[in-house]
Amino acid sequence: MPEIPESFHADVHDDTVIDADQLVRITSLHRGFLYQHLYAAACLLRFTAAGMNRLLVERDEDLEAVLPGRHLYLQVKTRSRPLRWGDVSGAVDGFAAVRARHSEGKRAGQPQLVIVANVPPGPQLATKMEAADWPGDVTVLTPQAAAPEEWLPPAWRDLEEGIAWCTREAAQVPFSSLAPLTLV
Repeated sequence: MPEIPESFHADVHDDTVIDADQLVRITSLHRGFLYQHLYAAACLLRFTAAGMNRLLVERDEDLEAVLPGRHLYLQVKTRSRPLRWGDVSGAVDGFAAVRARHSEGKRAGQPQLVIVANVPPGPQLATKMEAADWPGDVTVLTPQAAAPEEWLPPAWRDLEEGIAWCTREAAQVPFSSLAPLTLV
């Protein structure tokens, strides 16, 4: 991975930052968006292997992979602590409406929600996921868990791991005149 010049970081570490908590929130937010966009790039790198028809961005979920007979809704999360129910409850609860549209025939394919997270579930969420009433069409993909579909990229612990994974995948793109890291 190319090294970022120290001068690029100078303003971030300047002691004139008035609200350190605000800086942490901004950094976390942008890290999350970059992780999500990198995951979208990873899905595109696997587009053909998946037999994907379309990859949709920012519709009902962060990403939607439309495949023959299936429709995967991907919610991408990054956290600095184990995943909690509050982190995923909106996506899980909201998926009921998506599921209903598929059941009514208003959307094609079997729906599945995959929550992609850089951290494992915390104890309470893990217990909830093991309960009998946890929806069978909702999966939480973390670096510790195998992807529910072979083509689906893994969840990474951090951006560096994601960039390295994508770069390895990009190296296999035939006839590319770009260096793998540049392609990513």
